[in-house]
Amino acid sequence: MQSLNEKIFHTAFGDKKIAIHVMDILDLDEELDVMTVSSFINGYRPSLGTVIKALYDSGISVEKLSEKPKIDLRDSIHVWMSDEIKGAKLPIRHVACIEMNSLSSEIVTQKERETRILSSIQDALIIELLEKQEYC
Repeated sequence: MQSLNEKIFHTAFGDKKIAIHVMDILDLDEELDVMTVSSFINGYRPSLGTVIKALYDSGISVEKLSEKPKIDLRDSIHVWMSDEIKGAKLPIRHVACIEMNSLSSEIVTQKERETRILSSIQDALIIELLEKQEYC
């Protein structure tokens, strides 16, 4: 699994790592606490060639997970995270989704995009930790 970017942050539960990898998700060889995907707002249809489709084919429906998320910050920063996933073929505990309003004409580098995604996820998890102090 090739890692493009990693960020380690410290919590009351120990060090946590967020990483961006390039790989075929069907070849996962280690358990992931959270897999992050992006979609348009409420755009969870498993379209051919998408990560959402690969998850769907492996028994994980992003659309169903979005109906009862563990963390729901869609109203403020368009991010949500599923409750724990059970019974899927892939070793993924949670799916987090970053929703976009529409295709942006803004040009950003890959590094900027990765940094924005990592920052959004980290902020969402820290907010949840502070509010509920139960996720580790």
